[in-house]
Amino acid sequence: MKKLLLASLLISGLCFSQEKATYLKANAATIVLGIVNVGVEHQLSNKITAQADVFISPWKSIVGKPLQIYMGHVEGRYYFKEAFNQFYIGANIGAAAFELQKWNYAGLNTFQRGYQFMLGGVVGYQFHWTNRLNVDLFIGGGTVQAYYHSYTRNGGEITRYVQDTADGYN
Repeated sequence: MKKLLLASLLISGLCFSQEKATYLKANAATIVLGIVNVGVEHQLSNKITAQADVFISPWKSIVGKPLQIYMGHVEGRYYFKEAFNQFYIGANIGAAAFELQKWNYAGLNTFQRGYQFMLGGVVGYQFHWTNRLNVDLFIGGGTVQAYYHSYTRNGGEITRYVQDTADGYN
């Protein structure tokens, strides 16, 4: 019995003593635009990782229009070969707060302010480009539930948009 217990502890210790990798990530395309999109992906097992990321567009005004977005996600990934290598599938959940102008309000001095919840999935491929650099190509989809009000800005004064008749959020 003591030998079995000792063997179990030794095998458990070997399983948990494996080095787990953690990668810091950044979206190079958004950095050029002054938008932060960074994350961290941590290996949980040989084929499973967990990722957390943030997206921050701090622009109170771009060409006179607001584009403030503060978004966060968590995602679980399953790699078919091994963690951080080749094809994977994943599921994610996130939330955001925003102040921006919707496309159909272009030309008006009107913007939207609210929050949203997101739930989705992803399919991707990650490969090692250099010893310290990975490239992650992916496509995702899901659902977004946004709750917002429309506002009009006249000089320094902000008022609810007249045609926004929703009692609660849109």
